[in-house]
Amino acid sequence: GICTVYDNTTFAGTCILPATKPDETSLLAHALETGVRVRKEQGPRKNRRVGIKISDGVAYDSHHIRIQTRYLINNSRDETIPFIIDHDWQIGSESELECHLIRENGEPAKLEIERLKGGVRLEFPLLNRDVLTVSIVESLVQRSRIQLTDDRQGDDRFRVRWLYENIVDTDLSLSDDPNVRNCLEVHKLLMEKNDQISHANEEIARHEKRQERLRKNIQTGGGDQQNLRWQNDLARAEDAIVQLEEEHLPELEKERTRLRRQLDLALRSLIIEWSE
Repeated sequence: GICTVYDNTTFAGTCILPATKPDETSLLAHALETGVRVRKEQGPRKNRRVGIKISDGVAYDSHHIRIQTRYLINNSRDETIPFIIDHDWQIGSESELECHLIRENGEPAKLEIERLKGGVRLEFPLLNRDVLTVSIVESLVQRSRIQLTDDRQGDDRFRVRWLYENIVDTDLSLSDDPNVRNCLEVHKLLMEKNDQISHANEEIARHEKRQERLRKNIQTGGGDQQNLRWQNDLARAEDAIVQLEEEHLPELEKERTRLRRQLDLALRSLIIEWSE
């Protein structure tokens, strides 16, 4: 039968309640005014970089975010009625707001705007047989701060990742800056040094695995001449490990530390400012 719908204590319209079974739910399509049709069109979220500033090892990135919502309204009644649109924020309450009401017949429109906590309220008279469009554009410049000298707990791959993703791999002319190229070149040398250290550790692991196999062979026994050959191989593997651990690796670690400091200095010396 006929059902009256209230939103808290506010009358929200009437509808027909269909037959339902116990504990069954049913969607109640209701409206205060059935003579007015409203269609909402949500535009895409547009994000455009508008500025970059790098100084003292910190990058400041600015993006302009814009989104448009359109309400297409058609009044089939032969009378003028007050009309309210409560629009929820699509970006945030700090965004700039542009609201326009355009009537199909070109008549001027009086539009009252009230900013709410969760959105914006638009009030205007809906004329008889009125056909109009309400456009709401929200825009906001968001700024982010990135510490370029942060090594992400020792993972050197991330030290200039932001430069690659936001300058080198984009159409910005900043990638040709000599100071940017210097940072990237030092980082390349640092990554090569990391590869050399990884290779040295792999060599140590290979020699240790060979030592383990040689010891098992010696315990098993293979004759005096064969055992002597295995013992010599075991000694050579030990010499290689000692040379890697006490000479080669310390030099590589020292060079890596120097390159990390050089990269930090290059990033802190990098000064760039660009705006659209």
